[in-house]
Amino acid sequence: MTCARGEGSLDHEVADAQSFAEFSIDYLKYDNCYSKGRAGSASATFARYETMAEALNKTGRPIVYSLCNWGEDFVMSWGVSIANSWRISGDIYDSFSRPDDRCSCTENDPSSPWCVSPGAHCSVLTILNKIAPYADRGQPGGWQDLDALEVGLGGMTDDEYIAHFSLWAALKSPLLIGADLRTLSPEALVILNNPAVLAISQDVLGVPATRVERNTDVPKDRYGVGETHIWSGPLSGGDQVLIFLNAANTDLEMVAYLEDVFVGQGPSCSAPQCNQDWVVHDLWGSRMDDKVAKELLENSKSREDAARILQAANHYNASSLPYKEGLEKLDIRLLGTKVDEISARGSLSIKVKRHSAKVFRLRPKLGITGKRYNHFKDEL
Repeated sequence: MTCARGEGSLDHEVADAQSFAEFSIDYLKYDNCYSKGRAGSASATFARYETMAEALNKTGRPIVYSLCNWGEDFVMSWGVSIANSWRISGDIYDSFSRPDDRCSCTENDPSSPWCVSPGAHCSVLTILNKIAPYADRGQPGGWQDLDALEVGLGGMTDDEYIAHFSLWAALKSPLLIGADLRTLSPEALVILNNPAVLAISQDVLGVPATRVERNTDVPKDRYGVGETHIWSGPLSGGDQVLIFLNAANTDLEMVAYLEDVFVGQGPSCSAPQCNQDWVVHDLWGSRMDDKVAKELLENSKSREDAARILQAANHYNASSLPYKEGLEKLDIRLLGTKVDEISARGSLSIKVKRHSAKVFRLRPKLGITGKRYNHFKDEL
């Protein structure tokens, strides 16, 4: 059966795959309920999901194949072999950090691959802690799925939704909107339609950010939860994404050192990037005005209407200019707002509000030829 207890595809994969192709289906999320015991080991779960992968391929129709086995049976080690994405945890719910017993394997070690019942009601923070050791397993064509976005459902603050959306984008998780588009608020659309953050998600390198620092020695909330993270990852053109996440119970001054930001390229400042000067661009420095979002929601009856509204607001329209081309053109709307610089072997210190994130694109101040990078379109 399906998770909703409808008729499922187990042992009917070939016939159902052919039906999906005939229905012109583009995306199949293949869930994990009622597996008749064909789980509990990597080989058993792999074989069950491989059967559907082969059936889909035989149809001749390119269908995105999304595994949803909740991170069980070491899917991070084999999912990329047969699928385009795979879930890494139990189901998300609309909470930033509140722990819930229904999201099991969180109290002792949320990152343990031995969890046999990932469950549901997993907070944003729990899922981030779950993915951290395996964040680098995603790659072009095979993405780690942190579950649907909760932006717009109402359970988190604006700052919490910004942090949630930014980390999902930087980790290259599929960005599937969980809210009802028919009742979406302008405030939610402003978050979901931030082109500077979406450009991180759509970066052509396709390299997920990884966590380079975690600190739990910070003020806790009434559930005993409180920590801070620093995430970082390479982008095309020599740029770098840098995210400060404050999940503590108070505003904090946070600092990131270049030797930690680029630890993936070499420890103890041995990476060449550590010896460069960097220009810091705030990716939430110029978000869409709520009035523009309201007009889009109320007056976009067609693609042409939306294009007209976006053009009038000088807001980036990916339907007209794909992110790959926009980044190649150094479109300022994808680069964020210049706010600071970091000297070689230096650091960036920033005040981060409680339950929020600061998201930056770092750009080399000098290129490898010694010529200054073009940080703004009008400098070209």
